[in-house]
Amino acid sequence: MTRHEIATLACKILALWAFAEAILTSTGIITSVVFLFSHEPQWPNFFSIVYLCTTPIGMLIIGLILWFRAPGIAARMVSSDPAVVTRADINQESVLSIAFAAIGVFIFVPALNTMVRTVLGFMSGDGNWEFVAPISWIHLIFQPNFWSSIVELGLSIWLIFGSRGIAHFVLWVRSAGPKSGNEETGK
Repeated sequence: MTRHEIATLACKILALWAFAEAILTSTGIITSVVFLFSHEPQWPNFFSIVYLCTTPIGMLIIGLILWFRAPGIAARMVSSDPAVVTRADINQESVLSIAFAAIGVFIFVPALNTMVRTVLGFMSGDGNWEFVAPISWIHLIFQPNFWSSIVELGLSIWLIFGSRGIAHFVLWVRSAGPKSGNEETGK
């Protein structure tokens, strides 16, 4: 692949990520609209829905720009040298390793966001550090968010830093099993 093709592909991958984020954040809007129409409509609720709509609509617009303008953006990003820059020795293990590391980063960012939001929610409860006490910790609704973000952070760090070992294990598992007669004798 040339530099231009790689940059175009990167823009389209970012566009797909923006589309996915727009879909994920749209679920909050749907529940807000249901809440708005289940009660008497009020202006603060209407403005909060407009505020919630800005993020997915913005992500959708960014995704559309990245998708349809990818060749033009790629031309500005890299030189127009038609020489092939990808190596011929890219194998399955290296692609899997990169994929697992990318999945780890994709899990790490929202998990860190949830962790920070949860800890700040603990601290801003009554203006004191009440969450430290075991009795109040049991009754807080923050506990599931806290523990799930800890698990997500651990999983993401494992995927990022252990991606080569995981890729090697996956390839080993995929190649395990009975061999045919031709493979055993090398024919």
